[in-house]
Amino acid sequence: MSPQRFLLETGYGFFMGAATLVPGISAGTVAFILGIYPRVIAALAALNADWWRALCRLDRARLAVDGWQLLLALGTGACVALLLLVGGLLEWIQLWPQQFRGLFCGMILGSILLFLCTMGGGTLRLLWWLLAGAVTGMLLLTGLSLVALPVHPAALFLAGMIALATMLVPGLSGAYILLLLGLYETVLTAVDEFRLELLVPFAAGGLLGLLLVTRLLNLLLRRYQTALLLFVNGLLLVSLQHIWPFAGELWAPTNRAAGTAVVVGLAITLGCGYMRPAA
Repeated sequence: MSPQRFLLETGYGFFMGAATLVPGISAGTVAFILGIYPRVIAALAALNADWWRALCRLDRARLAVDGWQLLLALGTGACVALLLLVGGLLEWIQLWPQQFRGLFCGMILGSILLFLCTMGGGTLRLLWWLLAGAVTGMLLLTGLSLVALPVHPAALFLAGMIALATMLVPGLSGAYILLLLGLYETVLTAVDEFRLELLVPFAAGGLLGLLLVTRLLNLLLRRYQTALLLFVNGLLLVSLQHIWPFAGELWAPTNRAAGTAVVVGLAITLGCGYMRPAA
């Protein structure tokens, strides 16, 4: 991998890490609109039992898997995002909530439109998968309700497993799941203050969740890629209702809402002009 490519994909990792912190947006969503989603899933799925045994034995010859450079770049960027953003992220979201949501809405809309426009005529018969994804998203997101898990290692392990597995599914937000579980601020504070007694069980559960869900997603991508990506687009469409910036202001526009509309328009233009559909 060239240094320029490494820096570019490190930047992708930065945006994925930043998106992970924002309720309603996921790293999987960002990977999807950047066009690297199948590569990320394939690289994570390559971290199988043989790889972990090689890691324990420090067998460098077997540690190199397809996509390890991508994972290294993305991991570096994500860690930088977590270290730089976690302390002030909540304050930023409170200061510019519509701008944050408007930007991501525009990117998601641009990505969906571009993907649908580039579909071949022979795949149009599979569009019912788009509807299936939208219906599934509605059932999942509307059926969730706020609970309050205790700040306990077992609860953090469970929350990490659910949140990080969810993080890889475009349209489903791991941070939003943490918010519903009542552990969002707890986890952000633990990262900001580097509290290992909270981070270790959360990270252990998250690692297990990632390993489990990537196997399934990689299998589906290899066998049913077009159908799965249409299903994912359906999930993304439904996820817009949770991050739509104009809720309650469509009939009473303000200067702030008008400014956000400009952001959304620019982001849609960016999505259609630069973002590539995942393939």
